[in-house]
Amino acid sequence: MITSGAAGGFDPDSMAWHELFKKGIAALNQNDYNQAIESTSLAIEAFNRTQLVSILDVRAEAYGKNIDYQNALKDAHTIIQHAPDSAIGYLRAGDLYTTQCNYGEAIDIYDLGIYSVGPDQQALIQRKKHEAEQRQYRKLDFMRVLPFDVISVILNELSFDEWFVCMDVCRLWREMIPRCMTCRHMDIRLWGRSHQQDDRTAKFIGPHVHSARVSRSASSHATQALLEILSDRCQNLRSMVFDLCQISLDDVRPVLRRIGHHLTDIHINVAPTSDLTIDPLLQLCPNLTCFTFHLPLQQHTRLTATTNNDRDLTSPRDTSLLSITYLSVDVSRDVLPIESLLQRCPKLRYLIIPFRPEDNGRQIIAPDQVLDLCPDIEYFDFHASLAQDSFDIPENYQKHRSGLPTTIGRTNDHPEILRELYIGSLAGYSGDMFMPLLERARYNLERLHIGVGAGDQVMMEEWTGIASLYFSKLESFHCSIACSTHFFNAMLRRCPCLTDLEFSEIPITDEVFDAIVSAAQLRRLALSHCHGISEMGLQRFIRYRAIALHEIDLTQCRAVGDGLLEALGENCQSLRMIRLSDNPRVTQKGLLVLVQGLVQAPASHLHTLVLRYMHAVTAGVLHGLRDLERLESIDIGGSSGVTDMAIHMLVDQNPQLRHLNITNCSMITQIAIEYARSHLTSVVTE
Repeated sequence: MITSGAAGGFDPDSMAWHELFKKGIAALNQNDYNQAIESTSLAIEAFNRTQLVSILDVRAEAYGKNIDYQNALKDAHTIIQHAPDSAIGYLRAGDLYTTQCNYGEAIDIYDLGIYSVGPDQQALIQRKKHEAEQRQYRKLDFMRVLPFDVISVILNELSFDEWFVCMDVCRLWREMIPRCMTCRHMDIRLWGRSHQQDDRTAKFIGPHVHSARVSRSASSHATQALLEILSDRCQNLRSMVFDLCQISLDDVRPVLRRIGHHLTDIHINVAPTSDLTIDPLLQLCPNLTCFTFHLPLQQHTRLTATTNNDRDLTSPRDTSLLSITYLSVDVSRDVLPIESLLQRCPKLRYLIIPFRPEDNGRQIIAPDQVLDLCPDIEYFDFHASLAQDSFDIPENYQKHRSGLPTTIGRTNDHPEILRELYIGSLAGYSGDMFMPLLERARYNLERLHIGVGAGDQVMMEEWTGIASLYFSKLESFHCSIACSTHFFNAMLRRCPCLTDLEFSEIPITDEVFDAIVSAAQLRRLALSHCHGISEMGLQRFIRYRAIALHEIDLTQCRAVGDGLLEALGENCQSLRMIRLSDNPRVTQKGLLVLVQGLVQAPASHLHTLVLRYMHAVTAGVLHGLRDLERLESIDIGGSSGVTDMAIHMLVDQNPQLRHLNITNCSMITQIAIEYARSHLTSVVTE
């Protein structure tokens, strides 16, 4: 049986109205009518309040047992509002907070009750408060009870900024978290901008740190102070990254003298005012296996003038051999000719030479000379278009360092083991200069990507030599040089293992599709800005030959129409990614046919769909995506026909969706953007 009263105790309001009623009767018997009226009026008010409090208390108890704490607490606070001098509301609210293990709120409400009720009701509230305090003291804190190694695993799942939030929880966490850290990498940004932030960051620096990245420090003095801390506390430091830091040779020399012999990786993207050079770094760090040094273009003039007075900077003074296996060097040839450094790296496997304009000291080296100087090289990125702050290391290099076996071995007949060749800008080079390199590497080459810069007739003739080479292991071929269709026909017939093919801004024709001997095993096809092929030719290739595609990119391809989309939906049901961009011949009907074909596949694999600047994208097309169970990323940037209602529908009908790009969608308002952000992991709007 349910009884009114949060603790089954007395109800002072019921006693109050009864006493007032008796006082009114006595006044009436004594002919004191004014007193009788006043007493009975107060009795009526007290009686109504008593009945309301009793009803609200019973309903609050029912809400609480039904685990509807929000409504239960609402009723409890209503009781306190109507009867602030009664203990019932305080006891009921305190019990509800205690049930939710919110002991702090319970203690606060009990304190308010002790202050508000009379002395005869305070004892029960005092007892309840004491019980809540005892439970709060015994409340489980994983920092107190979990083993050290378990806490470390949990903390290492958090980001650097999240560690700071955890340290603000309480004093215990502030003291224990730095001691429990076992993360091997630290990303230290904007050091020297805030003393408070620097002090908090310094607490995490210790012997557990094996690698550190320092980016955009405030000053040279700040960088030097941080390096002193790292060298003193990080005895196991093996890798250092300096990204656009104000740093000088005088700053790093004392530190590298202490820890340089232990370092294996250094990546430096120096700020424009830095005076760092390669030779002193290599002397102070003789055991490096991974080295990156990018010099800003604007330093070319200043350092060139310096070398005229100090020829020690022109090339490394030390001619001893190095253990470097990964090298990315972006410096002026007037400061350091690349071949003088390669002569010291016989174990080099991965080489990146970023592109520099001729006025900024472009590196000039015969491509096949790299194989002579570094016979073990597997990855060569020549004239790469890297950002100044790029330190991306190829995935294959990580596998090599982790001890995974390579797929290629050296033989007497084919000594070169170059597997990946990326040629960026061809400015200053002709195709004939790469023929000796390709001739030597063709037997083991797996990836060949040739970049921009060969758009004239002379270049076309110079690259035709590749057509006579047989690439027995080539899996990926990307090209944007304007060679003839005959050239591509001849080359593709000599690539039996090709699985990734990309052409960009090349006037190829339908004859190319007949030359792809590996069409049945082709997994990726990209035809960007290719205006020479027809829809019928590409449609025939999709229907009858390229039936196992996983990814297709048809950015600004004139051959794309509704018929081609129908062929994709019917014959490429293993597609994982589709990219269509600015294809004006595509209609809403074509997109619906494509989606319907993918949905009807025995197992839908599509996880990424890009429909950029496609005016045919409407709410009806987005509605058709609801049955693609694996679709996680959608890019409809520049789609003028998509409205707020379509975005709401898309988010609601695709619970598996994680990423959405709606850049330049003029019909979408901030309301829909906020709704999408509340449901998805990432929403890109600009």
